[in-house]
Formats: sequence, C-alpha cells, structure tokens
Amino acid sequence: MAEEVWRVWAGRTLAATAVVGAAVALVGLTTGAWATCTVHGLSTARGNHDADPARRLDVDLFPDGRVTARGEASMLQTYGDGAHATARSALEHAIPGMLDGFAIACVVAIGLFAVVGTVKRLPAHLWTVACAVAVGALAAVAVLRFEILAALAAFAPEVASKFQVHGTPLAGWTTAALVVHLVAAAAHPLLREPADA
Repeated sequence: MAEEVWRVWAGRTLAATAVVGAAVALVGLTTGAWATCTVHGLSTARGNHDADPARRLDVDLFPDGRVTARGEASMLQTYGDGAHATARSALEHAIPGMLDGFAIACVVAIGLFAVVGTVKRLPAHLWTVACAVAVGALAAVAVLRFEILAALAAFAPEVASKFQVHGTPLAGWTTAALVVHLVAAAAHPLLREPADA
C-alpha cells in the first residue's frame, strides 16, 4: 500500500514536471527572438558605415518569422531605407509560419495532457502518445533553430560587411524544457505501474 502511494505521488510529481517543461517551452516559442545578427557597418550605395563600434544594429529573428531591429538611431534609419528592402523582405519570409504553428500546437497538446496527468491516473499508452508528440515538437524546434540561423547568415552579407550571427539563450531553454518534459513523460508510466505481486 505504501509503495502504491509512493508511486502515485511520484507520478504526479513527474506529471507536474512535464507541465512545467511544456509551459517553459510555450513561453520560449511565443515571446522572444531565437537568434540575432549584430551589424557594425551597413552597406549602402556610398560604401560601408563601419569605423565606430558604438554604431551597431541588432536584427532579431523570432520563431514565427517576425523581424525586429534595434540599435543606434542613424543605423536604424539606414537599415530602414529602400536600399535594404529586398534583403529585409527575404528575411521576413524566410521562416515558414506553419513550422512554428506546429511546434506550438504540439506543446499545447502535451501541456494539457500533462495537466490532466497531475490529477488523474492515465494509461501508459497515452503517455507513449504524449512522448511521440513531444518528439515531434523537439524536431520542429530543432528545424526552426537551424532555419533561423541559416536565414540570418544569408541575410547579413547582403546588408553589412561586418556582422555576427548568434543564437539566443531562449532557443536553448526551449529545447531543454522540451527534453525535461519528454523525460518526465517517459518515466511517468513506469513509476505509476502497480508493484508486482
């Protein structure tokens, strides 16, 4: 009896851990940029604006394809002019929205499933299905991370002579959260199995 109670509480703890993992992943997919291109000199018809390291521009790319720019005012103005319209348009359409939508749908599904699992004992085969969906979300996130970095790497040479492309911690946290969810979901049915007679 005591062992069965322990298994129940362990299962609820794992389900709660899976909920947290899904929640963190959802935040990572919907709130921030996953990669940034830092530019120190924008290319124009009159040459490159290099020289001053303080004059920098950061172009952020989000998993849903949104693009934002931040930095020194004159750099923002130069970036926003017609000379870079083609490069900006290509970057804005580089990430397929359906990929981000698929990842979010998977994360919402596994999160809701884990919430139910915290209050109700669910069959092991349902947790197996949840694991498969989590693997799908992980695959989508991995593809998104690659596509985002590749899009910025292709965009940067079109607008600048000096640049650096790097991922943000948010992308790593999203992946880690999905791994935590997957491990918790996979372990859950093993602990919830009744003890052998």
